[in-house]
Amino acid sequence: MAKSNYEELRYEVGRLKDALDIQNLMSTYEYLHTFNDHEAVAKLFTQNQEDCFISLGTRGYWVGKDAARRAFGTFIKLGPTPGLMPIVPLATPLIEVAGDRKTAKGMWIGTGFLAKKDEQGKPSCKWQWDKYAVDFIKENGKWKFWHMQVFRIFQIDWDQKWSENPAFLKKEGNAIPDIYDEDTKPDGPSPNVNAWSILTLQTLNPAPPVPYETWDDSMTYGLPKKHCKKGKSK
Repeated sequence: MAKSNYEELRYEVGRLKDALDIQNLMSTYEYLHTFNDHEAVAKLFTQNQEDCFISLGTRGYWVGKDAARRAFGTFIKLGPTPGLMPIVPLATPLIEVAGDRKTAKGMWIGTGFLAKKDEQGKPSCKWQWDKYAVDFIKENGKWKFWHMQVFRIFQIDWDQKWSENPAFLKKEGNAIPDIYDEDTKPDGPSPNVNAWSILTLQTLNPAPPVPYETWDDSMTYGLPKKHCKKGKSK
């Protein structure tokens, strides 16, 4: 049965509100990240899905119901840190809400910087550009992060010439850094590592979202189901 004009209008307004709520969720993530409140960041992610997935740059990936608490656990333990200030304003939003309004996909470019103290206690800063590919799921009427991949495009010291950055002269690997405790270490290395260098070919992997009616696991920005496992904590 065809929808009435009123039903069609109500449906489209609902999808527009979904897109606005998703944009606000992404912005909330960035504001909390800037002020190092990663306890609150973790609560923005679903804790009900076995395939909740988070990949952060070249740090590795986490999967499971407790993925968020493990992925941000190192930062949670660190707590508020004097001198540390990451700011990543989000640009180029591309949001596709499913026709059934149960899931959504989005992609953003983040253009910002990471300010901190160096080993001598002096101010230090890096320019940092990232790409975000995110799947969202609606739980009890509220949007949650479901799968999130953060891809490093490039990072360079604020006062450094591009020609003097050794990272730009070689392809970056995806080895997991040795910075984690047993309860926060990743489940594997980050996929799709393709930071810019003079040797890398930029691709649309993963591709930007396109309109879709209902969720299909083949479109995920997470791991395929066969690679997913339960989280380590109850």
